[in-house]
This record gives sequence, C-alpha cells and structure tokens, in this order.
Amino acid sequence: MLTNVPETGNILSKTFKGVLVMPRVTRKGQVTIPHQIRSILRIEGGDEVIFEIDEGNIVLRKKGISIENLKKYVGFLSHLDGQKTDDIIDELRGEANDFRR
Repeated sequence: MLTNVPETGNILSKTFKGVLVMPRVTRKGQVTIPHQIRSILRIEGGDEVIFEIDEGNIVLRKKGISIENLKKYVGFLSHLDGQKTDDIIDELRGEANDFRR
C-alpha cells in the first residue's frame, strides 16, 4: 500500500515512502506501471515516459511537452492569414441547412 503520496508533482518526492509489488518484466522487457503510480504521475495510455538513473535509483517521469514538438506546427495555418476567426469557423461548419438528418 502506498502511503504519504504527494497529490501533485511530476515525480515521487523524496519524502515518499511505500512499497508496491511490481509485476514481472516480460520477455520483451515490458512491465505494467501499476494504476496507483500512473495516477500519481497522471500517466495515460499513449503518454511517453522517461527513465532516469539518479544515484543508483531509477526515476520514472512523465515526458512533458517540448517546444520542439510544437515547432512543427508553426505556420501550419499561414494560408488563412488575414481571415477573421469567425469566418474560418463558419466556413468549416458550413451552412445550417448542409446537415442531413
């Protein structure tokens, strides 16, 4: 059972004390991160994680959003430059009578 678990934060604090029985590593080197740990770190399916070695301990972190990941979207909508947001949304939504029920 986990005790003294911090409610927020990206890693377990050094004051965290607890033992959690972990499943075995598969032949492919995979291991399931227990639900309690996923909840603490706010890890969901598809998220990337980072394993760090710190003074002989393994630290698991949820990978955050990097500026490099966002750079690929810079200029993505440049073809809409000069148009009003409301006009773009209206064009995407279409006319109200375009919907067939």
